[in-house]
Amino acid sequence: MSQPAPRTSLVHLVVLVALIVGPGAVPPALHAQGVEESLLQLAEDNASLYLEPLTRGLGFTMSGGLLDGARPLGRLGFDFGVGITGALPPTSAKSYEPILPGEVRLHHPTFGDTVFYDPYRIQGGSARTPTVAGDGPGAVLEPNEELRAALVEAGMDPSELEVVLPEGFGIPVVPFPILHASLGLGLGTEASVRFLPTLRIDDEIGELRSTGFAVRHALTTWFTAPVDLSLAMGFQRLEVGEYLEVSSRQYGLLVGRGIGPLTVFGSGMLRSASVEIAYTAENPENHPGLPSDGVRFRVSERIPSDTALGLGARIQFLLMSLSAHYTVDDYPLFSLKAAFGIP
Repeated sequence: MSQPAPRTSLVHLVVLVALIVGPGAVPPALHAQGVEESLLQLAEDNASLYLEPLTRGLGFTMSGGLLDGARPLGRLGFDFGVGITGALPPTSAKSYEPILPGEVRLHHPTFGDTVFYDPYRIQGGSARTPTVAGDGPGAVLEPNEELRAALVEAGMDPSELEVVLPEGFGIPVVPFPILHASLGLGLGTEASVRFLPTLRIDDEIGELRSTGFAVRHALTTWFTAPVDLSLAMGFQRLEVGEYLEVSSRQYGLLVGRGIGPLTVFGSGMLRSASVEIAYTAENPENHPGLPSDGVRFRVSERIPSDTALGLGARIQFLLMSLSAHYTVDDYPLFSLKAAFGIP
C-alpha cells in the first residue's frame, strides 16, 4: 500500500482559491479542505514548481488592468466601481518535472544506519506531473532498485516509502477582483485607489487586505494631437496574514481615441511583480522521503520588469461605464471593469 499524502498547512492556497480566485473560477473540487487533503509536504523546489501557475498568475494579474483608457477624468470628476483581471496559465504551466530527493537516511537492524543516494524514481517512467493548474493524478515516487532491495531484505514493504505527488486541479484562470475609486485633480491628472476591504479570515490565518494606487496624466494637456496620450503608473499590494505577500508595479503609456460614447485604447506598460508564500511542513510519522515535521518553507516568485502590450475598449452610458482590456504577456491577461460616476 502506497504512502498516503500527509496533510500540509498550505493556508495561502486555501485563501487564494476560496477568497481571491472565487468559487466560480475554479472547478468545485478545488476547495479549502480538498487542497489541504491533496497537497503533500513538498520540499521547497517541488512546492515552487507545483504552485508556479498560482504564484506567477497572481503576480501577472495584479500587475494588469490598471486603467481603462488614455483620457483622465476632468477636474472634480469621479467614478467608483469594481473590476476583475484574470491571468491565463499557458500550456507549459500545466505540468512540471519533479525534483527527486538526493538521499534518504534509514536506520534498521538489518542494514544499520545507511544513507541511500538517488533513492527514488518516478513510477511508470513519466518524467512529468501536474501542477495545480494541470489535470489528473500526481506522479508516484517509488524506491529505486538499491533501496527497494534493502527494504525487502529487512522485511519491509517498499510501497510504504512511496511518495504521492499532488494532483492537478485544472485551474483555467487566476483572477484578481478589485474595488476602485478615481478623482480628477485638474490639469489632465487623475488619481485612483484600488483596494479590497480588510477581511479577517480567522485567528490562525489573520487578515486579508489589498491596497494600491494609480495615477494617469494626459500629455495632450500640453499639446494637441489626433489621439489622447497619457502617462500612467500604479502599485498594488496584497497580504494574507503571514502566509502570502504580493506586490506589483507598472508604468507606461496609454493611447486612445473616442468616437461618441465608445473609446478604443492601447497600452504599453513596463510591469514587474514579486510573490512570496509560506507554509509549514507536517510529517509527524517522519516519512524519510518528505521534509521534517515543522520545517517552515518560503516560496518566492519574481516577475522581472518587461513590456506588456494591450488593447481595450470603453463605452460610456450616461453615468455608467463598461470596459474590457486584453494584454499580451507570458500569462495573457483580460480585464473587465464597471464604474459609476461623472466623467
